[in-house]
Amino acid sequence: MTGAVTAASVATVSASGGAVTLGGAVSTTGAISFAGTVDGASPTTAISVTSSGDSVAFGSTVGATSANANGVTINATTAGKTISLGGDVSAANNSNIAFNGDVLITKSASPLVVTSQGNGNITFSNKVDASVAGNDLTLAAGSGVVTLTGNVGSSSTAFGNLVASGTGTFLASGTIKADGVNLNQTNKFATAITFAKAVTATGALNTDGVLVAAAGSAQLTFSDAITVSGTASSSLADIALSSVSGAIKVDGNITGLDSILFLPLQVLSLLVALLPLQVPLLEVALMVAIS
Repeated sequence: MTGAVTAASVATVSASGGAVTLGGAVSTTGAISFAGTVDGASPTTAISVTSSGDSVAFGSTVGATSANANGVTINATTAGKTISLGGDVSAANNSNIAFNGDVLITKSASPLVVTSQGNGNITFSNKVDASVAGNDLTLAAGSGVVTLTGNVGSSSTAFGNLVASGTGTFLASGTIKADGVNLNQTNKFATAITFAKAVTATGALNTDGVLVAAAGSAQLTFSDAITVSGTASSSLADIALSSVSGAIKVDGNITGLDSILFLPLQVLSLLVALLPLQVPLLEVALMVAIS
């Protein structure tokens, strides 16, 4: 496809999942479905796919050659319709990735990975859910902003692990309900980390829980409750929050089953609403060095 495509619907079907190269935007009023990989034709090509009245589905990788994906924008904003992602998504250096519409993760064999480079942003404008219990989502940014505007894991299908990394800003405006929430990666957000609504971890493994670490002077903010749910006698999931020199602020209740740890190296302020602190049968370690 060397130019823009406008149609009632678009579908590519191939037994081997044939690759598609886009030379322009794809826009329809009906459903859009790509079975194979989707890429741009050149380093200046932006991948833009829009259905104004139906769903958009990808069966494989979007931005297979990230250098040929000068930004990725997927739009499916009609109520009840979805953007289904069956493969990883990546974009070229300093270009943005945006999903405008409800996202359904259909990749099951391994986590769905969305990768931006340089100062490129990653934005989910609506809710994100799993199609099969345990579907994971990994967001890997450079110095750009990672934004989750809608709820994550709000459907009846259990969401897997939400993992995010980058050196810029992370903002989750909706509720988060997942096996685990892990922002304790090698590249840690250094501008700000904010969870505006309740965060719930439902997994029981030590790789689950709520593990969030900020770099530099980034403030870590939870504006609502943090909960690890399950059975106390079998759960290994921890709540561990840390910042190198920024404030840690939790405005809601903290409910844990195993360990709850605040591990800042140099905390300028620690504002935690610990009343009521609901932590039956668990170890609570508060190691705070205020300089």
